[in-house]
Amino acid sequence: MYVLTQLFFRILGMLLIVLAIVLATEGGDLAFQEYGVQLNNSAFRTSMNIIDGDTVNIGAENNNQPLWGILDVKSFFFVVGLLFGFLFIAFDIGQIKDGIYESIFRSPPRMAKQMDELVKRLKSMSESYYVGGADALRKSVNVSKMPASWAAIIEQVELKIPFSDIMMVMGNQASLVRKRYDNLIKMMTLLSNVAPSLGVIGTVLGLVKLLYNLSDPSTLGPSMALALLTTLYGLFFSIIIFKPLITRLENIKVAQMNSFQYAAFWLNIISLRKPAFYLEQNFSKKLRQKK
Repeated sequence: MYVLTQLFFRILGMLLIVLAIVLATEGGDLAFQEYGVQLNNSAFRTSMNIIDGDTVNIGAENNNQPLWGILDVKSFFFVVGLLFGFLFIAFDIGQIKDGIYESIFRSPPRMAKQMDELVKRLKSMSESYYVGGADALRKSVNVSKMPASWAAIIEQVELKIPFSDIMMVMGNQASLVRKRYDNLIKMMTLLSNVAPSLGVIGTVLGLVKLLYNLSDPSTLGPSMALALLTTLYGLFFSIIIFKPLITRLENIKVAQMNSFQYAAFWLNIISLRKPAFYLEQNFSKKLRQKK
């Protein structure tokens, strides 16, 4: 099933690229208009009942100029079509879904706050473990509000798994998490680098149309819009959309790695049964060093 789903999105990606290029050509635009599909500024302006300053005092024949001077519908869909087509062809759908969830729905400040609250409870967690053993550890903290890595560690301590084994498993998990975020950051970085290039493709096509139809003044405006605005949209996606998402993923990765490092430090303390105040003093030094 997964293979068929992946194949479907690969084919969809190729169709999106072909469709975007066809719509950018005059022949393709006319072909779609014969089927009642009008992907242009005039049709969009009419359907959305948009009146902007550029069209108040001009004739209906010029109603196809970019909306508000910067939004050309065909150029925008050209860049978006190429971008999604490239995304579906280059990456697995699972990785795409993972990247969307991690970069949009996860909150680095919330993760940092969650970790700060947990750090404040480490002393009481250690004291509970020293007094009541592994069975008393869960009662000292709300596991549902802990990072996933810590919840698993608490469960393993309760099962009385040797600390050396817990540390080994945790190290393997940390490596997998690091690799996962590295791949997501690599995906977003590639999209950020590709987006301006896709805009340049539209620029080249627009210039070709412009030079080919110099004798027809009515085509100069749409051709210039395709030539210039596609580069603008490519830069917009790269700088305004993907760069912030990359920063979010990097911050989330740091928060996840810190969670594993703090867990390893805490496990080392309680495995040696050092006093809780020792944990508090040394952990505060460790936090200051990371800042």
